[in-house]
Amino acid sequence: MVAAHDAALVPEVLASAPNRVLLSQAEGANCWPVTPAQIEDVVPRWVAVQHALAGEARLPPSAVPMPDFGLPDTLTHGDFHPGNWRSSGVVIDWSDAAWGHPALDVCRLMEYAKPELHDLIRRVWSEAWLSHRPDSRPLEALKVAPRASRLHNAVKYQEFLDNIEASERIYHEGDPQIELREALSAVRWQAR
Repeated sequence: MVAAHDAALVPEVLASAPNRVLLSQAEGANCWPVTPAQIEDVVPRWVAVQHALAGEARLPPSAVPMPDFGLPDTLTHGDFHPGNWRSSGVVIDWSDAAWGHPALDVCRLMEYAKPELHDLIRRVWSEAWLSHRPDSRPLEALKVAPRASRLHNAVKYQEFLDNIEASERIYHEGDPQIELREALSAVRWQAR
């Protein structure tokens, strides 16, 4: 679906079967730490794809609905942090993709980006959405999205834990609880 709108944003699909896909090698290094140039390259391209794919669900919906603020439900990467970006501008690891509010992805990016980049991320993301949906309110969406993002993360981590081998559980055992605490913290911060 993504390649139909921006083939350079995703690795080529080499083979697929139910619940699995084999992707080509994605050139470049992980984007740790993410740079302003990478944000300004990848985020608007991803927004353009999300805009193009908006509409009826084509994947399971996110477990956490959100008010739309004039933005459509669309394909979300589900784990849109810089470790899943390559310096070549390719986004990898689509295993958490779901149909949901696009602010979930930008919140995931801000969870991993340095705080001094948050204003840039908000600006680039909101300007990209406003170029496609001038009547939308992306900055308002970002005021409530961190709570939804953390709840979404908690659900995804629990699903992950429920389906991995026992030897791998130690690496993510407390992740759902961490995300729930972060969601509660976001609620408390918003209440101030």
